[in-house]
Amino acid sequence: MKAELSIYPGPLSARKVDSVEIVIKIDSTRELPMWYEADVKLPPALSLSQTGMVNNGRVRIGICEPRGSLSKGIKVFSNHNTPPQLYKCDVALFAYDEQANQKDRMDMYVQLRCENK
Repeated sequence: MKAELSIYPGPLSARKVDSVEIVIKIDSTRELPMWYEADVKLPPALSLSQTGMVNNGRVRIGICEPRGSLSKGIKVFSNHNTPPQLYKCDVALFAYDEQANQKDRMDMYVQLRCENK
């Protein structure tokens, strides 16, 4: 499995409700279809929910055909208490075969910039 993380569309706004996406792009290196999931862990100032503080979550990315690619965006929210700084967002990617056996794991992170706008 090859994977990369990016932030779209750009910096998150500090001290107000705003959102960006952590985009996960996966290229499968396997000869069989694989099911992909991601565990996301955010710092306390960020959330996976617009209305509450949810810092950890598991996201279903989907099924990737053999030697195919797949991408998914995960929304990340700031709020009125989010100070401007650089935040480390951890992502653990998991690949499962058709019998739900874990075949691969990749731990990654992306730096998310939050700034005054």
